[in-house]
Amino acid sequence: MDSAEVGDWAPLSIEISGEPEELVVVLTGELDISNIRILQARVDEALDDRPALLVFDLGDLRFLDSSGIGLLLRIASKVERVRLRRPSEIVRQIVHYMGLSDVLPIES
Repeated sequence: MDSAEVGDWAPLSIEISGEPEELVVVLTGELDISNIRILQARVDEALDDRPALLVFDLGDLRFLDSSGIGLLLRIASKVERVRLRRPSEIVRQIVHYMGLSDVLPIES
């Protein structure tokens, strides 16, 4: 079965890198209620350095449920600025239709 087919489960992979001014969190796989605590713990630890900008790179994220959106919002409230990089079209629509563009702005 092709790994891109609907129904395949992809565990969450988290890569965090950056400099004091900009922290980048690359998410791959699926972000849902089963793994949001893992992401929360990893990001909370990385936020100890108080970056001015937190970027979530979502280009390889295949699934995001409402608990994942809620977590992104909670994390966004802890930093000065946040950006979403390479979100899927459905994530773009969710952000737009829920009126979250000011809180979770998408990089152009």
